[in-house]
Amino acid sequence: MRLSNLKTKATALVLTTALCLGSLAAVPNEAEAAEYVTLLEQSGEAAANTPVNYTFNIPSTAYTYIDVLVAQPVDLTCSITSAGNEKVFEESVLATDTNAWEYLTTAGVYTYALDWQQPIAGDYNISLTFGANTQYIVMIDQDSASIKMSSSSLVLTKGFSSKLSVSDASGKVKWTSSKSSVAAVSSSGKVTAKKTGSATITATDENGSSAKCIVTVKANTYSSSKLTTQTVTYGNAGFSVHKMSYDKKGNLVINAHFLNNCGKTVLQLKNIKITVKNPSKKVIGTYSLKSKKVSVPQGGLKTFKFTIKKSKLKLKSTQDLRNSSTSTDGQYLTNR
Repeated sequence: MRLSNLKTKATALVLTTALCLGSLAAVPNEAEAAEYVTLLEQSGEAAANTPVNYTFNIPSTAYTYIDVLVAQPVDLTCSITSAGNEKVFEESVLATDTNAWEYLTTAGVYTYALDWQQPIAGDYNISLTFGANTQYIVMIDQDSASIKMSSSSLVLTKGFSSKLSVSDASGKVKWTSSKSSVAAVSSSGKVTAKKTGSATITATDENGSSAKCIVTVKANTYSSSKLTTQTVTYGNAGFSVHKMSYDKKGNLVINAHFLNNCGKTVLQLKNIKITVKNPSKKVIGTYSLKSKKVSVPQGGLKTFKFTIKKSKLKLKSTQDLRNSSTSTDGQYLTNR
């Protein structure tokens, strides 16, 4: 954790000095109400070299501001400890330290200001020890935190899952789905794609703050663009997988396109090899064919259907075909 002076926060505080009482009083800043949550606001008179202690709770990891306000600069030791009595921060400053004490002209007082970036939520104690009898105000504010989702949109393949998470949540988080038949969500934020369609996943914390993620579920089908004479240069032929899916028996059915742009009629395909890899680059299966007689004229597009039996697949469990990759190899023979 890094604590440093936060002058922009200090200058936003407005104080008045009640001369007849010789005390300081804080004046609320309405403009800040929507931006900050007050965690602690106390005032009093401290005896010299006698610690004053206050407990406070930090509900989230949002930016936190600590301000100590006095009429005149004074020697000060400020320390913060966790509920387990672990020291989080301690600093001693002198009354003559102009870098530590900033004068607020609008209030006619001095402020010792700290900022706390990404604190750990929990209970804490702040201890202030002044070097002289001192009237003071101590204020601890935190940026208003609203729950945030790890992703605002998610595309899943039917039958597969993904984990969502939240940050800046207050207390326990409740997860819900607008359409569990499409995308179900567990109490820990695990989303499982049930069928094609869309659903909204909502996470709500104990303060009622919520965040949403739109989940789109797509079929477990691989598809790529058709080959054209614009994508296959003249003098060549192209061979690639166009669509791929599992049938009801778990066999892998592959539809491949062969486009002839070589300038002659193709009569035979040789040493055909199709390799399919899952998103983790593991081979799902391989299809091989030594020779196949065809008749594809110049500019012709031919579709071939190949099937890899489930028993021949290297990965027997259902794989995410939509995000898989394919590679093809082979030769072709033409007429003279």
